Amino acid sequence: MQTDAEKFIIEDIGIASYLICLWKSRYGNEACNYVNFVDIGCGNGLLVYILNQENFKGDGVDIRSRNIWTTAFSGSNLRELCFDPKMCETVKDYNWLIGNHSDELTPWLPYVSLMVSFDCEFFVLPCCAWNFNSKFCRPNVAKSIYQCYLDFIENLVQEFGFNYQRDVMKIPSTKRTCFISNGHTFDLSYYEGMKVKSDKIVQKYSDHYNTDTFAKRSSEIPVTNGTKLNKQLCSQIVSVVTEILLKGVSKDDPVWSPGTSMHINDLVKLLADITFKDELKHQNGGIQNCFKKQPSNFFDSWWHGFT
Repeated sequence: MQTDAEKFIIEDIGIASYLICLWKSRYGNEACNYVNFVDIGCGNGLLVYILNQENFKGDGVDIRSRNIWTTAFSGSNLRELCFDPKMCETVKDYNWLIGNHSDELTPWLPYVSLMVSFDCEFFVLPCCAWNFNSKFCRPNVAKSIYQCYLDFIENLVQEFGFNYQRDVMKIPSTKRTCFISNGHTFDLSYYEGMKVKSDKIVQKYSDHYNTDTFAKRSSEIPVTNGTKLNKQLCSQIVSVVTEILLKGVSKDDPVWSPGTSMHINDLVKLLADITFKDELKHQNGGIQNCFKKQPSNFFDSWWHGFT
């Protein structure tokens, strides 16, 4: 079941309101002139659009473009970009990085902020638990994975030398704890040394740290609901199954027969040696979903079995 779209709207309005209050409390009336943000992993772009409408300069980037970018948010600069940590140069002109449920990039945001400039700040709202290049593993079974992940992110922020605030936002989400940087625990004279140290920090929490092997998400969303299966393959599946269910049934029988019935598990066992089984493994629901998504093919083949 998909989450109600209204929830996302209310959530992004809440996040935008939080950021506006934060920036105005730090920079006063000059906030709109000072802040230049980039939302990394902006998704539908609503947060960027709201902040732009409130006269805050900023852009959004995401690994995949959305239709709504051009239909509803054409006034905002939303770009398709496969961002990874080695691309710090692409965000060097921004002084605020936003990671709103940025998933794989969440632990990288403090690192990227540090590498961009001494004055670059960040806002991170963690959601899905990721390490630098793999899924995050809970180190303490006495805590939930979410609480462990928050502790992990907080520890990273500290090790990267940021002054920060950990806060709980008033938004309609169970994942509403955020981290906001506020300068550094070191002065400008140690900045270059801290950049060198930051790579060692990442190495400490990664088994095979290399920005080239960063766990990038594919820009293509694989279709696994059976609707994109090869038509020839579907016809082969349906023909085999129809033959099994109509075995022993003849159109000349004096009494109409619907054929035999069979449990789906028994059917799968009979198809164990068929070559199309491997392709079905990549579809949610397997062969059962194939029939659901291709009902006309199945019933056409079932009907022609009597002709």
